Amino acid sequence: MTTRRMVSVSAILTLIALAYSAYMATKLPNIVPTHWDASGKVNQYGSKWISLLVMPGSMMFTALLGVALPAISPEKFKIDTFRGTYNYIMVLAIGMLTILHIVILEATLNGSFPLERAMAAVLFAFFALMGNVLGKVRRNFWMGIRTPWTLADERVWDQTHRVAARIWTAGGALGVILAMIGLPFGIWMTYLMAIALWPAVMSYVIYRRIGRNGTIAS
Repeated sequence: MTTRRMVSVSAILTLIALAYSAYMATKLPNIVPTHWDASGKVNQYGSKWISLLVMPGSMMFTALLGVALPAISPEKFKIDTFRGTYNYIMVLAIGMLTILHIVILEATLNGSFPLERAMAAVLFAFFALMGNVLGKVRRNFWMGIRTPWTLADERVWDQTHRVAARIWTAGGALGVILAMIGLPFGIWMTYLMAIALWPAVMSYVIYRRIGRNGTIAS
């Protein structure tokens, strides 16, 4: 995916989010739920404009970062070798925010909307889709499994991301199924954190393994 296409798709997604906000602005009261606890119960209220505008603003900021970050990357950590994958993942992130925005507004309007289940499904789907291309991400400071060990050695980076790609793709797909059948919050959140953080643990294991078999590159 080219940078121009990434910007275009991001702009379209942001406009969709803003259009949905405009539609919901006529339906929501001035004071609405703005936060839910782990059990899905409302524990904070605020102005409807917080719910209507914060997420589209976050999407615009993410799109700007998508353009700006490659330009300030250190010379040895440029993203030119995987620019298409970088742009694709940025669009995935903005797409996830778009869906979450719609889901949250639906839950704000309709107290019986299954917010927890929907959010879990969206997050797991994001991990599955990102895992599908994670092996193409090369060493950089902005995206991927960025630990001291992956950044220290390109071999550690590559092996870690091959492992993470399998974990996130399979784990994310399974997570979507578990979310749809109504897995309790505590269980699916623990599972989500496990698949998100396990590759970081594996990066150290791989680093030590390579260190025993050969000199770690600087």
